Amino acid sequence: MFESLLMGPLASQRGKKLSGELWSRLVDKNLSPDGSGPGASHEDDFSSVPNCVATTAAGQIQPDKGGFAYIEADATPGAVRASSTEPSVMELLTSTDAADGDNHDTILITGGNVGVIGAAADSLLIFEARVSLPSVTDGNGSRFVGMVAPGRAQANGVILDSSGHALADTNLIGFFVSEDDNDKVKFVYRAAGQAAVEVLSVDGLAADTYYNLGFVFDPKAKASERLKIFVDNDEQSTYVTASDIASAAFPTSKLAACAAVKASANNDPQSMKLDLWAAYQGG
Repeated sequence: MFESLLMGPLASQRGKKLSGELWSRLVDKNLSPDGSGPGASHEDDFSSVPNCVATTAAGQIQPDKGGFAYIEADATPGAVRASSTEPSVMELLTSTDAADGDNHDTILITGGNVGVIGAAADSLLIFEARVSLPSVTDGNGSRFVGMVAPGRAQANGVILDSSGHALADTNLIGFFVSEDDNDKVKFVYRAAGQAAVEVLSVDGLAADTYYNLGFVFDPKAKASERLKIFVDNDEQSTYVTASDIASAAFPTSKLAACAAVKASANNDPQSMKLDLWAAYQGG
């Protein structure tokens, strides 16, 4: 599976494939006949995922194909749905109902909201997603894509209702676009009970443009580059070090892949497109 999703040697850095700089290390790692690695994995290009639409007025959940969606449902509910204009693309859309006021959540998580993909402490961990934002104008909600503690598909489970929005107090590693700076993506990590740590940021995001966002945690890498961050297949020059990972701020529990959108206080509907994602934990 990973081999079929990998970028080929002639593929552009911003393509509809997983980035070779992250995933090629698995190709020779005792892959099984279907191309998967020897550890736990999840990969989805959303070629056959039906819509997940809230079915009650209370902000409900709807599992599908091992995934789990939380959609804040009011008179006009949000949705996790197949894109109407792009094949094999999922769209996370928040509610548009003004009766609830503001700060609607739409969250997609793997493992049924209780299962896990892997741990971030003792073996190779790779994550990547290909995402697009409809707007990069400040004030247009917040987004997160990465890995979080299981069970976070709930109201305020990933992003809080606070002014400007902030990440929830939970274990997480990933990419965050905050409401007050919509054209900047930040790589952050947080352990429950600790302050969030921003490692780096990339400015100049463009609307309706896909970006491959990923990271590789390798416990065998040199101490100064224990976790590498990638944007469009390019390794960034700032790293999470071994001492960072040994600190209380870095999460070491099991995690699940997650994408989340939080609407703004003015209740304008917000969305994010997810073209594919993959996570791997193993030797």
